[in-house]
Amino acid sequence: MGLIQVAMMLLFIVGGLAAFFGNRKKPFVAPLSTVEIEAEDDVAVLLKKLTDAHWQVRQLAVQKLGEIGDSAAIPGLLTALDDADNDVREAVVEALVSFEAVTGLIDALQHRSQNARRAAVMALGQLQDEAAIPGLIEMLQDVSAWVRIPAAEALGEMQADDATSALIDALQDSDIRVRLAAINALRSIGTNEAPDTLDGL
Repeated sequence: MGLIQVAMMLLFIVGGLAAFFGNRKKPFVAPLSTVEIEAEDDVAVLLKKLTDAHWQVRQLAVQKLGEIGDSAAIPGLLTALDDADNDVREAVVEALVSFEAVTGLIDALQHRSQNARRAAVMALGQLQDEAAIPGLIEMLQDVSAWVRIPAAEALGEMQADDATSALIDALQDSDIRVRLAAINALRSIGTNEAPDTLDGL
C-alpha cells in the first residue's frame, strides 16, 4: 500500500470515527413502532413515515419502500436525501440505487442541501451510469469538500475519461482529501497526470 493510500485511509478513519461518536447518543424508538413499519406494505403510509420525528422510524420506512420496489416512492425518497440523519440518508441512497433512479439523482445534484448533494453523488457513483458523468464533473466544483470527495471517487470508479481535465484541476483543490481522491481517480482512469507522491500536495 502506497503513502497516498495510507494517507487517504487515515483521513477517512478519522472522519468515520467522528461520525460514529456523533451518532452514539441517538435515541431508539419503542419496538412497537418498528414492528408496525416492518409489517406495513402501503406505500402511501410509508411515505408519510419519512417525516416522522424518530430517525429509526424514517430509516425503516425507507428500507421498506426499497424492498417493496414501487416507483411511486421515488419522489418521496429523493426528498429524503436531505434527511437530518446520516443513517437515514444512507438508507435512502441504497433504496434509490435499487430503483436505478438516475434522472432524479442527477436533478438532486442541484439541491440546496450539502447532505442531499453528497447522497446523490454517492448513489450515482454506485449506479455507474454514464449519463451522470457531466453532473459529477460539475460537483468537483461544489462549495463543500464532502461533495467534491465522493464526486472524484465516483468518476474514478467509472473510469470517466471525460473527467480527466477536471480531475487534474482538482489536484489544486484547497482540501487535501479532494486532492488525494483526484489522484486515485486519475490513476483509475489510467492517465499519466497523477503524481506519484504527496510532494506538493
